Amino acid sequence: MVTGVIMLKEHAVALFGTQSALAETLGYTRQHVSQWPDPLPQKYADQVVGAAYRCGKPKAAISRLSKGQHPFPSSGYGARQCV
Repeated sequence: MVTGVIMLKEHAVALFGTQSALAETLGYTRQHVSQWPDPLPQKYADQVVGAAYRCGKPKAAISRLSKGQHPFPSSGYGARQCV
């Protein structure tokens, strides 16, 4: 479990490309994800990080996300769905 992470919803979405892709990967509806607060509760942050590892997202992007940073600071690279 990742502890003490302050993760913004926009950063989690950026890692997966779209809110719909993030929701589908985690088994939620897009509407459910749209209602998440900022920053994300630890439960959701842990789920996002776990899904990112399972989906083979770049480790550097996951590391930045886990530090509360944007996963892809200067590009849209990495946005792909993993279901």
